Amino acid sequence: MSDQKLFVLMDRSQEWYADIIANHLEEAQKVVDGILSEVEENRDGCLVTPTKGPRKVRFLGHQDRAYRFVFCI
Repeated sequence: MSDQKLFVLMDRSQEWYADIIANHLEEAQKVVDGILSEVEENRDGCLVTPTKGPRKVRFLGHQDRAYRFVFCI
C-alpha cells in the first residue's frame, strides 16, 4: 500500500461550508437558531418560513438557501 494522500475535490459551496464548520461554527449556529425561531410547522410536519419564496441566508459574504444552510450546519 502507498502512503499517498487521497486528493478530494470540493466545489466552492463545499469549501465554504467546510470553512464555516472549521472556523465559524458558533456564529453560524446563532444564524441557524434565528432561522428556526421564525419557522412554523405545517400539518405535514414541514418547517415553513414566513417568506413568499425560498428564504435565503447571507453569511461571510456568501448566500445560500436557508434550508440548505440549516441542514449543513
